[in-house]
Amino acid sequence: MRIYLCDESAKERSAIKKCVDKYLRGNYQVSIKEFSSVENMLSEIPVNKPSLMIVNLPEQKIKDPVIVKKLQGRKSNQKMIMTAASECYAMDAFSVYADGFLIKPFVQQQVDCALNRFQNMFYQMKKNISFMVDRTMKKFCLDEIIYMETCGHATMIHTLHGDFRTNCSLTRAKEKMPDGGDFVTCGKSYYINAGYIKDVTKTEIILRGGEQIYIPTRLQKELCLLWQMKVNNNIL
Repeated sequence: MRIYLCDESAKERSAIKKCVDKYLRGNYQVSIKEFSSVENMLSEIPVNKPSLMIVNLPEQKIKDPVIVKKLQGRKSNQKMIMTAASECYAMDAFSVYADGFLIKPFVQQQVDCALNRFQNMFYQMKKNISFMVDRTMKKFCLDEIIYMETCGHATMIHTLHGDFRTNCSLTRAKEKMPDGGDFVTCGKSYYINAGYIKDVTKTEIILRGGEQIYIPTRLQKELCLLWQMKVNNNIL
């Protein structure tokens, strides 16, 4: 899946990309390409078709009939969110059949709401992993796994949809995990999705569902420091 970001300002492109990256959290197979001009973006569309475009149209470009026609004539599966510095451009967004409208400066919550409109499209691109469960290969979406825990010689996978036991060891399960997931190792027994961590105390990791996972003494300082870095950088 491709996402195109188009804005003449490198600072604005960086701001929206940061918000999009945070929304995706590495859980989707998505490539993001940036453009400094709408003309360059439009010339690229026939070659590498994007699924979503997030586009800022300068005032002089909004009235350009060639640009307007090309945006209006894009394929139905090519969605677009238009960005602008003022809500007065909302009608222009409507005129080019935009699927969403964002006002600068970008706020994470607003970007999240805009991207939520394309949940079905994103869901098809979720990163996943497969394990053998009850002699059947079962696929798990990476961002729906809360944590994994050692269960004898097997691994218990705790997800939003219930708990599943696989004969795969935790070490092997971690080796199978695709790149892009944000998981934290807690000793030899736990592998935790950072997106579900509510807090980290000196001795425990507290999950959003209320579960408390003990941190081995040798890892307490390291995990507390890691958590503070994530909080301070607004990663979680």
